[in-house]
Amino acid sequence: MEVPKRTYRIAVLAIYVPLILTVFVSFGTDIRLYSPAAMEVAEYWMRAIKLIMVLFGLGLFTFCHHSVANAISTKVTGTVRRNFNIVSTHILGWIQIPLLILGLIFFYPKASAPENFHAENVVGEKTVYVYSHAYGSFFMPRKQFYLKCSLPFHRYKQIYIGKALWMTELTVDIVDGELVAKGITDREPVEHRFPLPEPGCQN
Repeated sequence: MEVPKRTYRIAVLAIYVPLILTVFVSFGTDIRLYSPAAMEVAEYWMRAIKLIMVLFGLGLFTFCHHSVANAISTKVTGTVRRNFNIVSTHILGWIQIPLLILGLIFFYPKASAPENFHAENVVGEKTVYVYSHAYGSFFMPRKQFYLKCSLPFHRYKQIYIGKALWMTELTVDIVDGELVAKGITDREPVEHRFPLPEPGCQN
C-alpha cells in the first residue's frame, strides 16, 4: 500500500524542525522567560521532545521506506533528487539522535537541580545573577556574574559583569558602584570587585 505524500511531509517535518530549532533557537539567549534556571529546565525537556520527534520521523522512513519514496512525485523532483532527499533526511535524522542523547545526559544535572548552577541575589534595587559554570567537569570551574534586568511579558536580559574562579560560601553585595563577591577558594577567603556596567538595566 502506498503511503500518501502527507506521511512523507510529516516525517520530513519531524526530522527537520528539531534541527532548525537546535541551530537557530536558544532558550537562554533568544527566549529568556522568567529566569535562567527556568530556561535551563525548559531547554532540557525541549531536547527530549526533539529526540522523540526525530525518532518518530525516522520510524516513518524506516518502516515505510519504499512507499515514502514512491509518494514523492518523480515528475517534479526527478529520481536523483528524490533519492538525495531521502538519503540526506536519513543522515540528518541519525546524526541528531546521538547528539540529543548526549545533551540529555550531559545537561541532566542542571535540569534536575538548577539551583546548584543558577542563583539570583537581590541587592537593593538590583538583581545579581550568578552562573556556576562547569563545576566538577573538565573545564575550569568558575562563577560568572550578571545584572539581571526585567523586561515586559516576564522576560529578562542579562548584562555581563565579570567572572572569578570557583568559590564556596559565596556572598555578593554592591558597594560604591562595584559588585563585591566574597567566598572561599582553596580554604582561603577571597574577595573580587567588579565595576557595575553603565547605564546598567536602563540601557
